[in-house]
Amino acid sequence: MNKKHAKCPFCRAKIIRYGEKRRRCTLCKKTWTVRPKKRGRKARRVTATPVKKYLNHERVPLARERRGTKVSASRSARLRKERDAFNEKQQWCPIPDGPLILIADAIVKYRQGKWHTWFFMFVRAVDGVDAVIVPPYYAGGREVCTEWGNALETIPPDALKRVKALVSDGHRGLMSFASWRNWLVQRCHIHLIMAIQARRSRWAMSRKRSEGEEIFTLTNCVLTDPCQKKATQALARIEEIGWLTKSKMLKKVLQGFVTSADDYRTYLEYPELNLPTTSNTAESLNALSWTTSLPVRAGSVPSPL
Repeated sequence: MNKKHAKCPFCRAKIIRYGEKRRRCTLCKKTWTVRPKKRGRKARRVTATPVKKYLNHERVPLARERRGTKVSASRSARLRKERDAFNEKQQWCPIPDGPLILIADAIVKYRQGKWHTWFFMFVRAVDGVDAVIVPPYYAGGREVCTEWGNALETIPPDALKRVKALVSDGHRGLMSFASWRNWLVQRCHIHLIMAIQARRSRWAMSRKRSEGEEIFTLTNCVLTDPCQKKATQALARIEEIGWLTKSKMLKKVLQGFVTSADDYRTYLEYPELNLPTTSNTAESLNALSWTTSLPVRAGSVPSPL
C-alpha cells in the first residue's frame, strides 16, 4: 500500500491507498472513496430570477443590449434556459375576482423557413392595478383569426364571462371575438402612433415634417381630448389629409384610424373601468419571448414560451 501526500479530511493525518478508489487514514482509520475531479468550467446554475427581474422592470431587455454591443450565442442560450426554468418552477397566479379587463397581443416571427406566433394575454381586475399573466399560447403560422380564438379559449370560462373590456392593437381576430362576447374595445394608442410615425415622421430630418407635426397634433387631440366636439373636428381634418396624401400606406393608416376612432376613446367614455390606453404590458413579454427564443446554434427552431 502506497502512501499519498494528501491528508485525511477528518484529522489531517497521513493517508494510504486502500484499494483501487478508496483511501484510509493511518490515524483515525476512516475510509472514503476518491472520485476524479471534473475538468473544464463549472456549469452556471440556471434560475428563474433573471426572468422575474425582467418582468419587474429591473433588467434591460436583451434586444436593447444588442445595440452597439455583441451578444454571444452562449448568452442567448443561457437566457433560453432561464426562461425554461421560469416556466417549470413558476406557478401561474390565480385570476382575480370580479369584473376583468383583458389585455392581449401577439408576436409573429419568421425563422428557419417557417412562421411562428406567440399569443400573450393578461387579465386585470377593474379596480386593481396589477395584471395577471395567462399561460401563453403558441401556434405555427401567422397571426390569424382562428388562432386568436383558440388562444382566448384557453382562458377559464368563468373568467371569460367576467371580462368587460379588451385592450389590444385591433387585430381582426380579437375584434371578432370581442364583438361576439359583447366586450368593450380599447385600442392601443402606441400602436397607432408608431404606425403613423413609420409613414410620416415629425422629426427635423423628415421631408414632410410640417405635415407630420399636424397629424400628430390632431391625433393627440382625438386620443386625449375629453371634448367630443374638438375630437370630431380633428378627426375630420385627419380624414381630409388621408384623402389628399399620395402615400398609400399613410392613407390606409389614417382611414383605419377614422373608421375605428371611437375604440381609441373608450377609456374616456367609461372612466369607471380604469382602462389602460396601451397593450405595452403584453409587448414587454413579447420582447422577452423573442430574445429568449433565438436559436443557440444553426438549425434550431424557436420553441413556445
